[in-house]
Amino acid sequence: MAIFFSNKIPISNARRTYPKPHQTMSCGRIIVVIANLYGRPTHIVGFHANCGIGHARSIERLTQIIEDLPVVHEIILPSDHNRYINPAL
Repeated sequence: MAIFFSNKIPISNARRTYPKPHQTMSCGRIIVVIANLYGRPTHIVGFHANCGIGHARSIERLTQIIEDLPVVHEIILPSDHNRYINPAL
């Protein structure tokens, strides 16, 4: 998982806040970057869900991460939620 920024966007103080360097992700692929975009504190939360049974766990983890973010920040959420057919339904 990666987040790329255009060199035409006024951005400063960008740093990854999740996952921490020692963390491993078992629920989907999530990356959180905090930066000042156009002078405003912003969290960019990149997300790609797991398929199958792990899908619900990855959504739960994403929800927890977003709920833990400071409310004074803007949030941008590029994501892929893996629409799939569950044969058990």
